[in-house]
Formats: sequence, C-alpha cells, structure tokens
Amino acid sequence: MDKGWRNALAGVGVLVGLVMMLCLPGFVALALPDDGPRLTDRLDVGYGVSIEPPTDARLTVESRPGSGDVAIDVGDGVELALTARRFVGEPQTFIDHAIERLSWDVLDPSAELERVRLPGSGFVGVRQDLPDWFDDGFGGCLTVVAAGPASGRTGVTATVVGVADCAAVPPAVQRAIDSLRTEESP
Repeated sequence: MDKGWRNALAGVGVLVGLVMMLCLPGFVALALPDDGPRLTDRLDVGYGVSIEPPTDARLTVESRPGSGDVAIDVGDGVELALTARRFVGEPQTFIDHAIERLSWDVLDPSAELERVRLPGSGFVGVRQDLPDWFDDGFGGCLTVVAAGPASGRTGVTATVVGVADCAAVPPAVQRAIDSLRTEESP
C-alpha cells in the first residue's frame, strides 16, 4: 500500500472518530431517562412552600427543589410547574401583579377569573384557563395563589400544561395543588 492510501485511510479514521465524538453523547442522552426519581414525600418548592406530589410523579430535569421553581411530570403528557416567591403587601397585591404580568403573555384579560381558596393552607387566589396556543395547541390551566401575613407573605403560580383547560385538570393534580402549604400552615 502506498503512502497516499495510508494518508487517506488515516484521514477517514480521524473523520469517523470526530463524528462519533459528536454523535455519541446524543445517543447516550436518548438512552437515559430525562426525568428524576419518583416523588414519594412532600416536595419543598422553596420560600417555605411545599406540595404533596401526585402518585408516580417525577421531577423534570430543570427542577431545583427549594429554589422556588419546580416542574413535576405527572405522566400522560401532563406537567405541573410551580413558581413560589416572597412578596411585600397583601395577598391580593401579589395576585393582581401576577395576573397583570401574565396578561401580557398568556392570559386573556377579558376572561373570567375563578376565585379559589385552597383548603387548610391559607392560600387564596384565582384560576383561569390558558389559551389554546399556550402549549402547542393544548391550552392549560393557571392558578395564582398567595398566603398573607401569618404565612410569611408567599405567592405561588401553578401552571398545568397538557390539559385543555382547568376543567380537564386530572383529580390527582388538583389534589396536589390543593395540598400546597407554607411552613406556618397546619
């Protein structure tokens, strides 16, 4: 074999090696699950807020328990995203601010807001259907709640995607939202 063929063969070998270095991580990522372990205990959302996740739910890869931002994969294409924040003022101030901010992006300002009170937690707030275009044509459900001075002034935004509207939220997911508690909750 002459020198030209050896150089060509070596070049092809280097090229194959480079392609494998680029593709191999992608193939490994496809083989690994993209979700966290099953949740079995109360989950610390952050800012003193916790939730009892639905059975067999898993954290998504982006979730950071205790940070104030978590997303729970419930299964069947349904995901519950929670954002907790501290605020100054009365609970209604947080709710109004969140609704106003979200009206720019995802809410229909003319749509009716359903008032909600989460049982046993001190959280009060509103619920509204998300428009059809919000989650690739599915819509969803948004719940904004806040707890007042006795509960450390904490607000939570809960977004359920993978459902058509608030009426289609699975009962297990609604029970999870109803289970939101602050450190001061009973």
